[in-house]
Amino acid sequence: MTIQRSHTDDIHLPVSHTCFNVLDLPSYSSKEVLKTKLIDAIQHNQGFNLKQQSSISIFYSYFFFRG
Repeated sequence: MTIQRSHTDDIHLPVSHTCFNVLDLPSYSSKEVLKTKLIDAIQHNQGFNLKQQSSISIFYSYFFFRG
């Protein structure tokens, strides 16, 4: 996965480009804002009708529970 910076404010949500394995991630002001925006983006996705719980589980295991 490639993570690219996009905006420089706390307004925009992250955007994923799954075909290209890219995540556009704004430069947020804090880790708490980052976490909130990522969770909001996952919970309000407009994807390919995949099970939302699976997406959230994958997200948490990748970003928050790595050792």
